[in-house]
Amino acid sequence: MRTLILLFLSIRHFSLAQNQDSIRFYDADSLFGWTQNGDVDFNFSNVGLKNWNGGGESALALNTEIDYSHDFFGRNMIWDNEVDLIFGLTRTEETKEFRKTDDRFELRSLLGRRLSKRTTLSFLAEFRTQLAKGFSYNDSIDLNRKELVSSFLSPGYLNLNLGVTFKKRGMYTLTISPFTGKFTFVRVDSLANIGAFGVEPGRHLRFESGSSLNGVFRYELTEGVWYRLSANLFSGYESPTEIDVNVRSSIRIRANEFLTSSISGTLIYDKDVDIARDDGTIGPAVQYSYAVNVGLFFTF
Repeated sequence: MRTLILLFLSIRHFSLAQNQDSIRFYDADSLFGWTQNGDVDFNFSNVGLKNWNGGGESALALNTEIDYSHDFFGRNMIWDNEVDLIFGLTRTEETKEFRKTDDRFELRSLLGRRLSKRTTLSFLAEFRTQLAKGFSYNDSIDLNRKELVSSFLSPGYLNLNLGVTFKKRGMYTLTISPFTGKFTFVRVDSLANIGAFGVEPGRHLRFESGSSLNGVFRYELTEGVWYRLSANLFSGYESPTEIDVNVRSSIRIRANEFLTSSISGTLIYDKDVDIARDDGTIGPAVQYSYAVNVGLFFTF
């Protein structure tokens, strides 16, 4: 854990694009070849209390977000590759340990053959999982009581999509796929044995076929304020009215040369994931998370 903390403290913002504005926003045919862009944001907060009569609890929170893209744009084809990583930890005086607050690892690769200026026949591969173990806690009973609910590749999702992509470089990418294969992986035996995440009990893999819609939208609301929306919708052929949804929205604000802040939210609905609802029942439910971060960054 000490190594992880040092890693967080060493992370700063970087940009791998030599001219960031020209890469993110330009006309569709103004630049050909390879481009790359990377961003690392680090956020840290610490609250310390000692003999504090007003109440409260000492806490430490760490969060980092890494976005990296490496794209090829040609006259007859496109190839977009993207990596997204979000990881957060928090520690309070009561728990005496670091607990995961956010964990998201995604890979995305789109290969397309141009049909027109902004339309391509495309193949899209998407992979999504988390890096560390996730636990469910019941502190009202026992601070040391926790139950494993997720881990690396538990679950893991791989979507292979064949369809048509509409793209304006630096602004939006929309892929409509009538032919999609969805693979769900559950690596951990204890989760696979109870049929977690929709797999049959005792099995580690589930396959579904269906159709999907995938989109990414980016826009500069005003100078220094960026909005980003990504969405993934999947509908299986066996039950087309039941749609799995994964949507993430964020606003990033660059206050000055060294300070940035962001507001982000994620909404997920998966018919195969059972959740303890507020009314005491167990079944599919809408999952939602949000984060507000302020941190320092540097560019070079």
